[in-house]
Amino acid sequence: MPKTIYIVGHDHFDPLWVRCFRRTAVYSGTHLRPYAEGEALVFDTWRRLLEKGYTWSEGQAAVWREYIARRPEALPELKNAVSDGLLEIVLCGEIVPDSNMSTSEGLVRNYLAALPLYEEICGMDHAGLRIASLEDGFGYCPNYPQLLVDMGCETLAHISYCRPGKVWTGIDGTRITVMEKSCPREHVWSFLKYPPCPECRGAGCETCDGTGMRILTILSYDDIRAQLTRIIEDVLGGSDLAWILAGGEEAAPYEDLPDVMTELNEEYAGKIELRFGTYRDVYEAHRSTIQGPLESEPEAEPDDFNPAQPGCYVTRIKLKQRTRAIGSRLVQAEANLANHQWEAGTPELPAEGLAEAWRNVCFAQFHDAITGTHIDSAYDELMDMLDEAEATADTLGAPPLPESPGPATTRIDGRHTVRFGKLECTFDLRGLRNVGCDGQDVFQPFANRPFNIDIGREPWCIGELCLEPDFGDAWNTYPPPFHGPMENLHMLALGEYHCELCRDGDRVTWHGRYDGGHPQASRLEWTTTVQPSDDGERLDFHTEVDWDTSNRRLRAMLPVADDDEYATWEVLFGFIDRRYEPGKPGHGDYPALNWVHKSTPTVGKDAGVALIARGLPCVRWLPRRMDLSLLRSPEYDGCGMVPQVFEFWDIDGMRDTGRHSFDYSIWPHTRKVSTTELTHVGYAFNGSTPSVPFEINGNVQVTAWKPAQDGKGWILRVQETEGTDSRFAFNLPHPMQITTCNVLEQAKDDPTITDAWEETLPKFKIRTLRLEG
Repeated sequence: MPKTIYIVGHDHFDPLWVRCFRRTAVYSGTHLRPYAEGEALVFDTWRRLLEKGYTWSEGQAAVWREYIARRPEALPELKNAVSDGLLEIVLCGEIVPDSNMSTSEGLVRNYLAALPLYEEICGMDHAGLRIASLEDGFGYCPNYPQLLVDMGCETLAHISYCRPGKVWTGIDGTRITVMEKSCPREHVWSFLKYPPCPECRGAGCETCDGTGMRILTILSYDDIRAQLTRIIEDVLGGSDLAWILAGGEEAAPYEDLPDVMTELNEEYAGKIELRFGTYRDVYEAHRSTIQGPLESEPEAEPDDFNPAQPGCYVTRIKLKQRTRAIGSRLVQAEANLANHQWEAGTPELPAEGLAEAWRNVCFAQFHDAITGTHIDSAYDELMDMLDEAEATADTLGAPPLPESPGPATTRIDGRHTVRFGKLECTFDLRGLRNVGCDGQDVFQPFANRPFNIDIGREPWCIGELCLEPDFGDAWNTYPPPFHGPMENLHMLALGEYHCELCRDGDRVTWHGRYDGGHPQASRLEWTTTVQPSDDGERLDFHTEVDWDTSNRRLRAMLPVADDDEYATWEVLFGFIDRRYEPGKPGHGDYPALNWVHKSTPTVGKDAGVALIARGLPCVRWLPRRMDLSLLRSPEYDGCGMVPQVFEFWDIDGMRDTGRHSFDYSIWPHTRKVSTTELTHVGYAFNGSTPSVPFEINGNVQVTAWKPAQDGKGWILRVQETEGTDSRFAFNLPHPMQITTCNVLEQAKDDPTITDAWEETLPKFKIRTLRLEG
């Protein structure tokens, strides 16, 4: 019997990278056509090849929805292609997201938002939806395996950069196989970016048939034949390769591929058969090989595939802040709707406009959108989409984010020690010198003295801003030599540039302006205001920055009295301990959801400090110091432009020039603070906690309370917050039908009729319940 090698047609589609999605961008007289038009040309080419059996696998709902809007006559043909096994819709959701940059519910809604499109093209029983693709994500939520398996996913076709082995283990213990690891493949691949037509500079003319693009074909008949022949010979020589991915990035299907396959099948008859297929065909043919590691490989510690490209969590920071903030406000809007319906006793469909608002937020979570690696015109398109989503949240009465404090205005001099809430604080013009908590100091600021050389620099203040080099692009952070002890020589403490100290009651403000003359810092002014939190346990910071720099990073520094290598980061639906590893990308900059915590046992057995941030995910722990990244100004352009293909230098916005505001809070403590308490405070600080009309007990965080997608009940979702088996309970005013569902709101168990729900949730478990009646 000949060995079958499947050839799967697939392009890596970026709805937004370099180009806009729907808009034509214009810069210096050149028109850059949107991705939607290039992707339409790809799909048009593939449809012409359907009669030759050419298969295609793609699952991003935003891509298909836009294509159908532009080619409505194609929908019946797409459905037929699904039925014939030539089109496979895989589980991507609305787009392939950066799962660190969304809120927890934002990641869930990426998949919920795609369901209507999936239903329309293929139906939810489509076999392709049991295979997920996380292609080109820049880092991954450590609880992602639970979400994928909960949605019915059996294996992963793609995962990028920080890659697992044959099995990916999540923080809750859920394990999922990685198909491309167990079942080797090769890639007949070409990287393309269709340049503007040279005749019309992208405006559209007869030469380009009105497309405005120069359509390139990288692989010729002979190129394809040579690549496939080499692969066949390798297989005959003992390679265990099972499949080939045929495609590229922004590349039309290879029109010569079917003819090359026919020719090679004749030459290698009885030995090798090249056959068009889908991921599902590969999976079914090699199921035991792909799933076998679940049994053969031992249980492993959770995998944390972060950070892959840590710079992306800071570049174009307003996009990150707004995406998270508006996602949180939509959760609040849904809770308001659910509560009104609950009070009336009649469930209804979600409000008109919510679906589109969530689609816009999900699109902004796209892995190349959220990184900041796009032209400025695309950034404007994203911000307009977020404007539309925010307008919906406003219309539905979502509460605004918690207010930031205004600056203090009464100028003062000298050093002061005052009690702010439960904390004793000492400050002067240089900054916040000391914070005492129950007579203990969990900070113990230390001098920034590299190699123990006394360079006359005062100790870091608590929350002090720091300017440091950050050469590189929007994906990465600075390269060596700025790792290790030499790093401190290049860090500029900005407390030395404070020019005014003001105080009004329990509110203190520092005004600063950098005037040191650095040629890459032409404008840097800031105002930082600190006041106690409402409960008096924390210090809430609000920083305003006016910024025009190049290749710099701005951090807020937090000296901490502990030399241990580990700290704890909150991630989507859980938390994870991470280690200081200077050899890793970004020197330990890791994404966080709301909080990072460091215990300080040398101060006291229950002592520690937490940093809670709003829409600022990138935090670094070094022994004795925690850093919060605020701004970056990368100038290396290879991530936002491809000049070897075409020039379109609409990318200066990656430097984030302009005014920015940041909110974060520090929580020193000497009493025991649980991860449940940290999570509750973090969600509240970010305005992410939905209001529920009944009391919920246990170590859980409510992430969603909303009308069911079908309008036939209410959906409650919680996560376990202690990293151990935890009680979860609530009482209802009368018996109701309660059904355990997956995150797609599909029933997993038979319903229970009760007015009192109680269960024990395993560690980091996500529980979704439907309430009816």
